[in-house]
This record gives sequence, structure tokens and C-alpha cells, in this order.
Amino acid sequence: AFYCLGALSFVLIFPIAFFLPNIKTGGEDKKIRIKPFIKLVFSFFINKKEIIFMKIFFLAQLAVGLFITYFPSYLLMNKKFTFDSLIMLYSIGGSVAFISSFIAGKMVDKYSRRNISIISSLFISITMLFIIYLPVDSKMLFIGVFIVSTLYMVSTSFRNTSLQTEAVSRVDIKMRGVLMGSIAFLFSIGTSIGAGLGGFILKYSKTKYISGLKSVNKEIIKKAMMKLYGYDIATWIAFAAVVLSIILIIFSHRKKKENTVAM
Repeated sequence: AFYCLGALSFVLIFPIAFFLPNIKTGGEDKKIRIKPFIKLVFSFFINKKEIIFMKIFFLAQLAVGLFITYFPSYLLMNKKFTFDSLIMLYSIGGSVAFISSFIAGKMVDKYSRRNISIISSLFISITMLFIIYLPVDSKMLFIGVFIVSTLYMVSTSFRNTSLQTEAVSRVDIKMRGVLMGSIAFLFSIGTSIGAGLGGFILKYSKTKYISGLKSVNKEIIKKAMMKLYGYDIATWIAFAAVVLSIILIIFSHRKKKENTVAM
């Protein structure tokens, strides 16, 4: 997989170099001065107009880190999902989500970005809970996981597209690079903190559960070690983070202006 990603990245150099247009922002001074640059980046995290978006992106990715990082392991260990089924799930579901990104791009230019963000976030929160409560050892398990997971991936594409488009539309063209860099930073740090918090919850829950099995035979302890404990708690925290982001999206609403689309 890493070789394939490396090869694909290398191939992408050429269309980017020869076909991606070099759009000038109008700024004559191309020098990057450290102090003004740092001040500019932090302005997004203290400006009242932009801070709400920073919080939304952080909460969204915190939920992703909590839920999706351990999602494959949870399916394999707790739901008895097969590895082949998992490969098929990511192949088909990922392809559908990829195609949906193009549809999302057209929709956010035509319809209310605010409403698309809210609806897609609602779908994300619901699908996360569905996953942990899907039945184990059911013939319909794969179909259930496939439908729910695909909805989650598609909803994520719609939410990210609508939120990023709205955020970019609110800043001057000269600031968009800094904004996208700040968003990328929040994506990374939010996912990392979410994964770290999820790891702590899983470790603490398993340790607590295993410690209560001291009087039980080793075979039961061995089986218990092969499961993830606390993933339902992590998912509920992720659910709360998404719900909180929805509330912030509602408060981020701005009145419709001439020649602009309100979120």
C-alpha cells in the first residue's frame, strides 16, 4: 500500500506541474516574514468571525480520531468481521465516498452550505452509533456494516466539502492559503488528540475488565484480551463532539447577502 501511495504521489507531480494553473493573488511582496506570519496564523484562532470555524473543524476531527482510528480493529475483534470483508468494505465504500465528493462539490455551490453541513453531520452522528449496536454473528452483519459505513464516509465528504467551501468564502483571497493551512493543522491535531483519547479509553476499559477476571480461568482471560473494550464509550464521546459541532454550525449562520450564498 505504501509503495502504491508513493508511486501515485510521484505520478501526480506531472499534472500538477504542467496543468495546474498558477493563479496570482495580487500580492507583490512574496517574502514570508516569521513574526507577521505567526501573527496571521494565530489571528484565525482569536478572531470572533473565524474562531467558530476553528472549533467546528477541531470537534469534527476529534470525533474522527475517536471513532475511525479503531474502527477496523473493532469490526475484526468484536464483530467477528473477516479481513476480506473489511478490504471489500473500504474498496467499495471508499469509491462511493470518492464519487460523492464531486456531487458534494456541485451541491455546495447550489444549495445552502449550512444545511448540508448540518444534515451530513447528523448522518455521521447516527451512523457512528449504529455501528456499535449492530448485531454480532448475524448473516446481515456485512450488509449492515456496509450500508452504515458507506453512509458515514459519504456524509463525511459532504460535511468537509461544505464546511471548507464556506470557510474559504468568508476570507480574502490573500488569506485563503493561511486558512487552509490552519484547517489542515486542526485536522491533524484533532485526529491525533481523538486517537490518543480513544487509546486511553480502550486501554483503561480493558485493564479494568481484565482485572475483574482474576478468579476466572486463563482461557476466558485470553479470549477477553482479543477484544476491544470501551469503544462504545469512545463512540458516544465522538457523537457528543459531532452534536456540539452542529450547534456551532447553527450559530455560525450569516445573513444572505447579494451575490452570496448563505450558509
